[in-house]
Amino acid sequence: MESKERVEFKKLYHYILSLVIDCKPYQEQIEKYGFNQFVHQYATKEEFDYYHEMRRKNDLVHTDIEKFNCQFLDLKRNFDRFLDYDFQKGISFSTEKARIYYDNYCTYDEKIRYEQVERIFIKHEKTRKCFFQELARLDFDRDIEQFCLEYDQYISVARSNVWDYCASLKLSKDQPIQLESLLKEKLTILQDYRKKKNNQIQKERKNFFLSYQAKDAVSLISFFLESGLSRKKFCQNYGLTQSYFCQCLKLVSEYDFVLYNQYCDVIQERHHDLFHSLLKKSSLIVDRIQNGILQDDHATREFELLDYYFMTDIGLSDMAKIVSNLGTDASRVFRKFSAKYQKMMPLNLERELAGTLIIKDHVVSQQEKLEVIDYLKQHHIPLTTILYKQAVRRHIQGMLYSQDQKNSESSIQI
Repeated sequence: MESKERVEFKKLYHYILSLVIDCKPYQEQIEKYGFNQFVHQYATKEEFDYYHEMRRKNDLVHTDIEKFNCQFLDLKRNFDRFLDYDFQKGISFSTEKARIYYDNYCTYDEKIRYEQVERIFIKHEKTRKCFFQELARLDFDRDIEQFCLEYDQYISVARSNVWDYCASLKLSKDQPIQLESLLKEKLTILQDYRKKKNNQIQKERKNFFLSYQAKDAVSLISFFLESGLSRKKFCQNYGLTQSYFCQCLKLVSEYDFVLYNQYCDVIQERHHDLFHSLLKKSSLIVDRIQNGILQDDHATREFELLDYYFMTDIGLSDMAKIVSNLGTDASRVFRKFSAKYQKMMPLNLERELAGTLIIKDHVVSQQEKLEVIDYLKQHHIPLTTILYKQAVRRHIQGMLYSQDQKNSESSIQI
């Protein structure tokens, strides 16, 4: 009668053996049950030999399967590279391997794609061989331009294929190396020639384009001079950007020197007129800061920041530079005025419209707020808290107007 251990072993033996015979994974099960130890303790010689023979066959089968998988994956990767063939990138695949995959493993869609690519590949290969044959015979003194026109797309990619072509000719001894050296030398000359030719073509195209643009630029600058407008106003009126205007001016300086000199003369004259106009305006501002503004009732009120922006749209810091030309006393007066308005906060429209504003016991209505904001925008006055409140106070008093018409000369820009 067999022992309990022997009975248990036989059950495990037949289970493991079935996995081995069916070529299923068995190593994990062997380790799990410590089967190798049981084989040595309880198996008969026949059982022991049969078990190891089956394992040997199983290992051979798995080796063959892994080997097949590696070969198949190699063929598949090569085939995919063939389908992505681009003659400008050169050949990075084996046509023999691609054909093996085509003959044995292709799907229907892959076969159709392969046949399409193969036709293109054969055509390009014929042209490539013809290219190298013609290149070897090329006479640079006579045929270089025609050769570049005919084989332009091959010149830039041919260098990586030179050796493959030389080796395929089955020449003797050092002839492939000599031929490779000759072809690469000629390719270098061709590439340099083509680069110079392309640079020349690009330059001619650029010159043609610039000359075409220059005609429009000349018309634009001529029209600008005739308009009498400032450059800023001219660009605003005709929907132009300052950068585009400068580009046109640069072209005029290169293609129409007479017009450009005329432009410079006009701008110099405008600078002169502008300077004197600004001096006059700054002098009037300083006078009103010192003496105040005479109202209709002959009373004098203080000159405020809103009055300043009614007179000019020049910022306080820029105006300080202009005032410096009037002398130290004028500069001191203006600096004292502008110091009061150094910290101007931008107006928060949403908060202002949602909040409550009371000026001299008068609750400012939503309609009054909107009217003031609209007025400031129309007159290009900065939307700051100080200017807004000054404008609201005057609006309530019925005095939201400039003491004299806002001088547009102050906004002239060259």
